[in-house]
Amino acid sequence: MHKVIKLAFVIIFFVIIFLPVLLSDKTGGGKSVMENRMLAKAPTFADLSIKSFNNWIQDNIGFREKCFQLKSLVELKIFNKSFTDKVVIGKGNYYFYNDFSNIEIALGKYPFTEQEYVSLSSNLIDISDYLNKHNIPFIYLMPPTKTSIFPEYIRGYNLKRIETPVDILETNLNGRIKYINLKDFLYKQKEQQNIDKLYWYTDTHWTYYGAYISYLNIIEKLNQWNINDKDIEPVQVDYKDEQRLGDLASMLGGENIVNKEMYKQTVIKNVTFIKQDLEETLLKIQAEQKGSQIYSYINPKSSNKLNVLCLGDSMFGSWNIPELFAQTFYKYTYGWNVHLSKELIEYIKPDIIIFSPGERTLKYSVYSRIENYLKEIGSVSGNSINKVENNIENKKTNILSVNDALKTVNSDTLLFNFDMQEYKNNTLILQGWLYDKSDSATGNVFIRIKDGSNNIKEYAAQMQQRPDVVKYFNNDKLINSGFIVNIPVDGGYEIQDLILEKNGAYYSISAVKNDNKNASKNIEIKDTIAEDNITFGIDKNEYKNNILTIQGWVYDKSDSATGNVFIRIKDGSNNIKVYAAQIQQRPDVVQYFNNEKLINSGFQADIKIDNNYQILDIIFEKEGKYFSKPMDIK
Repeated sequence: MHKVIKLAFVIIFFVIIFLPVLLSDKTGGGKSVMENRMLAKAPTFADLSIKSFNNWIQDNIGFREKCFQLKSLVELKIFNKSFTDKVVIGKGNYYFYNDFSNIEIALGKYPFTEQEYVSLSSNLIDISDYLNKHNIPFIYLMPPTKTSIFPEYIRGYNLKRIETPVDILETNLNGRIKYINLKDFLYKQKEQQNIDKLYWYTDTHWTYYGAYISYLNIIEKLNQWNINDKDIEPVQVDYKDEQRLGDLASMLGGENIVNKEMYKQTVIKNVTFIKQDLEETLLKIQAEQKGSQIYSYINPKSSNKLNVLCLGDSMFGSWNIPELFAQTFYKYTYGWNVHLSKELIEYIKPDIIIFSPGERTLKYSVYSRIENYLKEIGSVSGNSINKVENNIENKKTNILSVNDALKTVNSDTLLFNFDMQEYKNNTLILQGWLYDKSDSATGNVFIRIKDGSNNIKEYAAQMQQRPDVVKYFNNDKLINSGFIVNIPVDGGYEIQDLILEKNGAYYSISAVKNDNKNASKNIEIKDTIAEDNITFGIDKNEYKNNILTIQGWVYDKSDSATGNVFIRIKDGSNNIKVYAAQIQQRPDVVQYFNNEKLINSGFQADIKIDNNYQILDIIFEKEGKYFSKPMDIK
């Protein structure tokens, strides 16, 4: 009897051990709805390794999904928690997607810098201007993420409506393109008694009803802009009650864990559009762009003859939006994750282009979808801040050396700032803004430098639009105050002056601010006083081509004083040297600390030194005395 029991235990043990393996997916490569990812494929003999075998077993072993569902059920029903870090359980039955910085949007921490907003705005303005010249209106709209509209339901915080990427981009665009901010509209709808919810409780997207009223708002805006010779008639719909499982609910285990949602399904009245098979060119574009889909429609009974191309993502690719637009226009083509390109535009020949990426995708896919088109149209501002190094190397920027020295008049009314000052591959790259504060005049910009042979040369810069400068100074005249210049420099150099051309005359201002004429030179400072009130931040600490670049900001927090800045360094021979930095204006520091006294808190030092060095401390000059604080950087 005991032998039988032991044998039974042994059999049960081996069944428990081997049954999951026997029931595993032998091919793999399927999609896990709960994890929102593709599972590992079974390795072939050619690529078999311990790692590939382990990945396949871990992803495809039998009962894996059931175990996840059981874990999710316990976590959700007992502890009101999500078993996956990609889903956040909010207040009031709301679930939120915790990827692509969705939660950070509501917290005001979306990872998109002010420079990136400026760069993207310039890109979009270039595209709009180019298409307008070809009589194609370009409309940009950004469907707001769920966390933008319902931040108060995120658990663990007491959140209210704040500026999010959809608002910040609108500010930077400054009315230069046709831009639709659906966030304002949806907030107004949220405050009213509506027939249905705007966004799903258990999904990342808006509902059919939220999508439909947003569609109505878009048509209203198109009519306000007189896109057509007569008003475009919006599509009317009926509603029917349905139920659905959201994508976040599926990630938590499906309908066995989370109940389906009741909702109002929109039903288009009197459908007359026809969905067309894709022709060879569109099939080619779709095949070349991984993860993309193209839908093509024609409506012979449309009240207008408009041919519309729309590029978006899941916010515009479902919820009856393609069908609503297909019913509205004579021809409608929708590209889900499709890139803007000349090939696509020349094939479709659209009367209108609508670009509608979701708010959360701003950081992750928007630039990649317009990057090639910017190159195709020769955009002068076609660079992402994230890609500025590559673009500056590759871009041909009509920079001209001025052979005859310009006759300039010194001016103390010029105001400027360098946003970027970089030496790379024997090229000095300068980017910033310049204008005359006496009359807000902007114009052609030139940079005067002294090279390693003490020759004085002047270089014409390429002008750039700067909506961020407009915003900071609240002055629309400064839109063309930006500049960028690539200067070939072999060896040492000294930036001497910035020159502004105005009414045929040339006005100059020293490139060294606050009379710190020794910028980046080794000088002697004997006595310094240790001071804890010195507050500083380092934005850049880079060593290239025997040049150490240190850029940041510093001020005295006791009285918000700014002044000349110096960097103390020990070189490879243990010599202590002090280098003066160039002072820069920092409106971003002003904004962050809400303190206008800090406008001149920025600095940059470009120090020629051998690789073996140690940064010791930062020195701050105030009222003729020198105060120091250790710099804990390498």
